[in-house]
Amino acid sequence: MLFKSKKFAVLGLALAAVVATAGISLAYWASTVSGSNANNTGTVEIGAGHDVTTTVVVGSQSSADYLVPAGRAVDAEVESVQLDFTVAFNSTAVAAEGTLGHLTVTVVHVAIGTTHTDDAITAYVNVALPTVADIYADGDDVTSSVVITLDEPVIEDYDEIANQTITVTLNFAVTIA
Repeated sequence: MLFKSKKFAVLGLALAAVVATAGISLAYWASTVSGSNANNTGTVEIGAGHDVTTTVVVGSQSSADYLVPAGRAVDAEVESVQLDFTVAFNSTAVAAEGTLGHLTVTVVHVAIGTTHTDDAITAYVNVALPTVADIYADGDDVTSSVVITLDEPVIEDYDEIANQTITVTLNFAVTIA
């Protein structure tokens, strides 16, 4: 009889562990991912023949929003962060007023915290870039929107991401058409 109750105790502990693990894998984003404003703007001024590189820290804005993977948003959480950049193309000796240029935005670098820069951990960060846009020297400014989202990490990688700051470095360039 004593043997039988030990069996049930072990079975009960195993069942409790399975239930606890399932609960953690479904809800661990709720209170541990650093906050970020869901929409921010910045200004970039480019002269002909020059690039502008800027670094954005997702989570540095004072906001109650939290960036979480798709399908995980509850209350003050967001599933994406949109960064809107107003881009001005200034005329120079190379590009007179009215010169047509093509604006491109590329990702230079992504980091999570201070230890993860170019590895499998940063692959959880998705950066959707705008398409190439026409821009005229000394003409109207162009708005370029970059959207940042997160993929759900496997439980083994979660500790590497939790409470870490996401940093994205972007390059804005205009080439003469």
